[in-house]
Amino acid sequence: DVFFLHLKLLKFADDTTLIGLIQDGEESAYRQKVKELAVWCHHNNLELNTLKTVEMIIDFRRNPPALPPLSIMDSTVATVETFKWVTHINSIVKKAQQRLYFLRQLRKFNLPQELLKQFYSAIIESVLCTSITVWFGSATKSDIRRLQRLYNPSDCREDYWSSPALHPSRTVFIQSEEKSSENRSGSLTL
Repeated sequence: DVFFLHLKLLKFADDTTLIGLIQDGEESAYRQKVKELAVWCHHNNLELNTLKTVEMIIDFRRNPPALPPLSIMDSTVATVETFKWVTHINSIVKKAQQRLYFLRQLRKFNLPQELLKQFYSAIIESVLCTSITVWFGSATKSDIRRLQRLYNPSDCREDYWSSPALHPSRTVFIQSEEKSSENRSGSLTL
C-alpha cells in the first residue's frame, strides 16, 4: 500500500512515536498502523499506556477539517496542539526534592562525605538527568532555575560541586545560568 510509505515509527528508550502523513483525507493507513502497534504491544506483553498517549495533528491549511478522534484499545487518545515538558519537569523536580530529604537525613547521621556523594549521584542526579538531552532544550528559564536549586543542595559540601569531573551533567545547568545572566546584562550569547 502506497500510504505505508508515509508512516515512520521512532523509538527512544520506552517511548514510541508514530508519524503519519495523511493526504487527501485518507487516514486509514495511519489508523491501521496504530492498531497494528497496539496488537504488537499486546502480543509482546508490553503495556501501551493510553493515558500517556497523545496525538498531535499538524495541518497548515487555513480551515482544516475535523478528524475523528483516535482510539486505542477502546480508549480515546487526547489530541494536543503542542508538546510541552512542564509536567515532566515538575515530576522530575518533585522526585528529586523527595530524595533530597533522604540525603539530609543521611547527613544528620554524620555519614562519610564520599557515601553522601555516591547517594546523591545514584539516587538524585540520576533522576535529574534522565533523558535530559530530550527535554532540556525545551525547558523554560524558570524550570532551569528550579533544577539548578536541586543541583546545589546545602547537603553536599562545595568541593563536590566544584569539580566538573565529578559532575559533568552539572555543567549543563551552570552554563545555562551563565548564558541567561549574560543575556540579562545585554551581551549576546550564541
